[in-house]
Amino acid sequence: GFKGSTYEMVKVLSVVGGIPSYLEKISERYMADENIKQLCFEKNGALTTEFNEIFHDLFNGQGSTYKKMLYVLIDGMKDLSAIQDTLDDVTSDSLDVMMQDLVTAGFVSNHYSWSLKTEQLGKQNLYRLSDNYVRFFLKYIEPNLPKIELGRYKDMSLDDLPGWDTILGLQVENLLLNNRPLLLQALDIKSSNVVADNPYMQRPTTRHKGCQIDYLIQTHTKNLFVCEFKFKRREVGSAIIREVKEKIKQLSTPRGFGIVPVLVHLSGVVGAVSESRYFYRIVDIQDLIEPL
Repeated sequence: GFKGSTYEMVKVLSVVGGIPSYLEKISERYMADENIKQLCFEKNGALTTEFNEIFHDLFNGQGSTYKKMLYVLIDGMKDLSAIQDTLDDVTSDSLDVMMQDLVTAGFVSNHYSWSLKTEQLGKQNLYRLSDNYVRFFLKYIEPNLPKIELGRYKDMSLDDLPGWDTILGLQVENLLLNNRPLLLQALDIKSSNVVADNPYMQRPTTRHKGCQIDYLIQTHTKNLFVCEFKFKRREVGSAIIREVKEKIKQLSTPRGFGIVPVLVHLSGVVGAVSESRYFYRIVDIQDLIEPL
């Protein structure tokens, strides 16, 4: 019964993910911001207290350690050694088991690095905090719990919160990565043609600079689809072309590979972007949701 626009719908989904019990708490009487405020920014909001209840029930008194592991992943993917560096009281064997617990529980996704040139998977797995609600709680609700207790958000617009657009952008990025089959379909890429697809981090070396791609798809036909995600209230401007060109320039690409730039957005693009014909596809998130 939710009556909001696609933008409003994506905003709600970016916070609660696709968890049915959370979606059932969304009231058709309110738009996205008011729903999010009541669920996440009120003293006894359903999602203000949900996280601690989950961890108490699942991890038998070890919740604090598991929580530390999630905090390490809050700003991006990490391998086990990077996670280990921040947890002095956990052995490497225990860490491996506990990380698998988080994967099984659905809070974390296990990803891989790979070589563009050899197409071989990396030796170390990368872990990503993939649960949208848990990520939102740790990133934005928990740091503000003292203010929530005092009722400071009762009459405040969420758009006025510091960094609100940035955190929503990261939440939507997480949402898209959790639904990558829809992206492959929008790009007419068959899963059988995919060598690897993940967020891609190129570490700096003496030969090339570091760069980070929101979502990189490598195909058996030697194409690299460089996907840029943008979630804004205003149309995406022509500066996006320069941004993506710079990332591609920094990406160390094997000889003979094709580079295919893709833009995924929600708020529309200015005419200059579509008229430039720079992007292979300009994918509107609205088109991914409407068929559902």
